[in-house]
Amino acid sequence: MGRKLWLVFVIACRGEPTPSQPAVPDCAAAVNGVIDHLSVLEEKSFDSMPADSILRRNLDTPEALARHRKQQHDEAECAKRAITKTCIDDAWSEPARACMFRANDLPECVDAFTATQKEHIEHAAAPCEHHEPEAL
Repeated sequence: MGRKLWLVFVIACRGEPTPSQPAVPDCAAAVNGVIDHLSVLEEKSFDSMPADSILRRNLDTPEALARHRKQQHDEAECAKRAITKTCIDDAWSEPARACMFRANDLPECVDAFTATQKEHIEHAAAPCEHHEPEAL
């Protein structure tokens, strides 16, 4: 009885992907994973800013905050499309895609890319960033 239970436990815990979680994510899943993770971190960072910070003071109305959140969303969606294209064009390795999908430790992922791929990632999302200040 003990061996059968142990065998069931080992099989259940061996970490095989479920049907909803592929063994190695495709480019879209990998990029969406990391961009979504970064978006959540950015939102938490904004929400924890002191009320008297310049950014929070400039976004003190519901309309201004809604514009800011929409801009963040639009930038994230643009970055997803641009970086997914880069992933496909540069044929990211399975370890690179898996690391980006997990998005637990981004510095860990840096070593999974070639210098050229790192440069392409950096340049791909640049047009998605809005550098002009928010309308007040």
